[in-house]
Amino acid sequence: MNENTKDYGVSEYLFDLTEKQVVTLDHEATNGEGWILYCQSFINRPTVFKNKITGRFRNIERDNFVEVKVDERQITTFCSSCRNGEICLHSVALLYSWIYDGDAFLNIENSIKQLKEMKKGELIDIITRILLNDSDNIEYVMDRPEDDDDYDLDGLLN
Repeated sequence: MNENTKDYGVSEYLFDLTEKQVVTLDHEATNGEGWILYCQSFINRPTVFKNKITGRFRNIERDNFVEVKVDERQITTFCSSCRNGEICLHSVALLYSWIYDGDAFLNIENSIKQLKEMKKGELIDIITRILLNDSDNIEYVMDRPEDDDDYDLDGLLN
């Protein structure tokens, strides 16, 4: 990993993670399948923020979102295609990518710094593109979040 990357506010626990630890985790959790996936896949949009790395594995059927958090005593994972809380081959492959391709991870902290320096019009253009790309993000700009309890079920059922 590039020494310059250490200036990004990334957690020491991510930097202290070793290849040997990931290999051991791979063998225990996936019987070595994480390494195979890492070697045969392309991880889209790998990011890092403090103690969390994320990425997307694309296959024919779907785009799998993966998140790995590394703390002092544990590694927690989320994978959109696997059982929640279980360390799966996608999360192990993402850890291999961090070990071997860490410089390719976009640091969210740097992006936040860039956003803070932008003009209002530039920010509005970015937010517009985000909303047009994924309308689920509208909740972040609404005056109040939608609440499922606001529906008049009695009126709908009568």
